Amino acid sequence: MEIHPENFVRRGGAHATMLAAAQARFPVLTHGLTMGFADLEPPPAEEVAALAALVRRVGATLHSDHFAITRRRGRLVHDLLPPPFEAATLEVAIERLCRLRDALGVQVAVENLSYYIPRVHDPRVEAELLAELLERADARLLLDLNNVVVNAHNHGFDPRDFLARLPMTRVAAIHVAGHAVRDDGLRIDTHAEAVSDEVFAWLPEVLATTGDVPIVLERDGQIPAWADLRAELVRLREAADEGLARHAARAAGAAPPPEATRTLGPAPASRPRALGSPHERPGEPSAHDALHDATFAYLLDTNPRPLGDARTAPRYALQRTMVRGRLRSLMLGALPRLTRSLGDDALAAALDDHLEVNGPRDAVFHALVQSFGAWLGGRLADDHAALLWLDLAEWSVRQEPAPSHEPVAAALDFSERAVLAPARRAADVGFRVHDALPAGARPAPLASHVVVFLDARDVPVVLALDPVGATLLAALADAPSVAVALQRTAATHALAQTKQVLDGVVEVLGQWLTLGLLRGTAAASRPTS
Repeated sequence: MEIHPENFVRRGGAHATMLAAAQARFPVLTHGLTMGFADLEPPPAEEVAALAALVRRVGATLHSDHFAITRRRGRLVHDLLPPPFEAATLEVAIERLCRLRDALGVQVAVENLSYYIPRVHDPRVEAELLAELLERADARLLLDLNNVVVNAHNHGFDPRDFLARLPMTRVAAIHVAGHAVRDDGLRIDTHAEAVSDEVFAWLPEVLATTGDVPIVLERDGQIPAWADLRAELVRLREAADEGLARHAARAAGAAPPPEATRTLGPAPASRPRALGSPHERPGEPSAHDALHDATFAYLLDTNPRPLGDARTAPRYALQRTMVRGRLRSLMLGALPRLTRSLGDDALAAALDDHLEVNGPRDAVFHALVQSFGAWLGGRLADDHAALLWLDLAEWSVRQEPAPSHEPVAAALDFSERAVLAPARRAADVGFRVHDALPAGARPAPLASHVVVFLDARDVPVVLALDPVGATLLAALADAPSVAVALQRTAATHALAQTKQVLDGVVEVLGQWLTLGLLRGTAAASRPTS
């Protein structure tokens, strides 16, 4: 099973539950998205440390990332941009790769990426550069066959010519995925379609040379029915068996079967332009640092200067749409109440302002919601700020890493402390933010206390409390026992401890147990929530 580390660092909830289930069944490989080996500046030390901790936690023996640009001056695009395929890029990539390998303590592989902005007149230069990078850094190759096919169609080269220039003995794993074809013929690496026949055709040829390596089917969107996905896996297994049979026959010196006579063969005699020579980039800065700055400004700023010539400018526009669309979809999905009230366009305009002022600066994609919310909060009226708080609270408890607890008592023992849902947010809110609101509506004023928590099934729950309930919840979080919490609550609200009052408290506690806000009781010496 292959995972993106950025989806699991600093994250609890359903993602942590799924990761634990996967670890119990499969060996795990880590495949990064935000430490591109062509970045001019190194990733922050804390990001590398978090990645190293996760690699150790899942027991990965291989970590991979892309020969791409991902960040500039602290800003990240959360996309994989093609670097200039030149000697200067090679030197940067060697240093980045070696430093990351030393920090992680495991083998590191480089993936060839798909890209839409042409970077060289002769796309074979990329393969030559990758080969030299792998040799000089003593690294492995994560060969993405779908990316080779997509680039071959988009940039006009023969996949065989490209593959023949790669050191197949360094292939550590193979990616296969699907892609979309636009009306104009441009192919987009979506991971949301079935694997193409062309990719299936290349898999046996590559395996005939590499031998048995892990093959990862990437499917990130539009997940089909299990029967359809299983049929694709069966077809992959058949293609893999064919390739491994060819490899075994070649190793034994036997002639391959008649239906499998094609092999990759040696690289063609003609060589692409030398890596050290400059490449024309009309409409772009020639210096690497200026090109990186201009590219990030074009992708993230509200009104950027145009980039590229008549041929490449539309591809830059496509990349800008993809980057901003991904970020916009994240925010609209994470802030549903605020979006319904403000409208999609208003929230998108606020995001545009945020990107230009701050830009995405966190490598953890889900954490971008909190940073955008913190920036946006001071710019909203009170009622909209209340909606933002609730959306952020619900989003945060979904992700929040929660401390583990020893087993709690099935029945409440009033002499022991309460164990509450560890992932929760609570606040006094001046509006009815917990109500469902139609599009364009604003919440009605009402002083209320709202608590948002993650129940035992990793589902967020929103609960409005009256003043007594709010006091009781706060007391349960701090008191050494349930009985003490009840005494504090009664004293605060001058409640007589009559049977009617006690019955009401027991009813509330029972409701909280059912919802998962209250998990039970435990000895005071155990960790508190």
